[in-house]
Amino acid sequence: VTACLQVSLFAADKQPIAAPKPGQKNLRLPDGKELEPHVPLNPETKAEKAHREALAWYMQGRLRESAGDFRKAYTAYQKAAEIEPTAISIYRALVPLAFGLGKQAEGVKYAFKAIKLDPNDYKLLRQLGVFMAAQNKIPQAIKLLEQATQSKTIDKSSIIYVKLMPDLPILYSGFLSRDNDNTH
Repeated sequence: VTACLQVSLFAADKQPIAAPKPGQKNLRLPDGKELEPHVPLNPETKAEKAHREALAWYMQGRLRESAGDFRKAYTAYQKAAEIEPTAISIYRALVPLAFGLGKQAEGVKYAFKAIKLDPNDYKLLRQLGVFMAAQNKIPQAIKLLEQATQSKTIDKSSIIYVKLMPDLPILYSGFLSRDNDNTH
């Protein structure tokens, strides 16, 4: 494998460093000295290795997504989430892809995981609340929208807050009238 490297490395005298021959472990300098492999002072921990692997899958997902290969991007993000289940950025990438690929149940599952990791993500709370209302899951929609209005990160003078506030009374009135219809 290393013999097929197409790399030109130059020593100080601009002579190329010879690529390793099959069975040879290290590169050799023009003067015949072997280059030793780098040995880190502190070996990589299991957690660091897992983080690096998750990051590699996440980046592969980003590349696939930017190339328009949404199914492979989705799979890459899922692998990243399996390795590092507390990385909210992975779930934020998974949610819109899941919905875009027609996987609403998975999208909802990932959205709830993201909200658990960041309970102040008012944008996702609102989006999920609106989706739940459209699915006629009014109690869940109300809970999500109430949580969005109480977010520590929402600017109470922002347009999203202003748009969010009328949603709740509409849901309350629909929920209450539905309950009244069921009690008669």
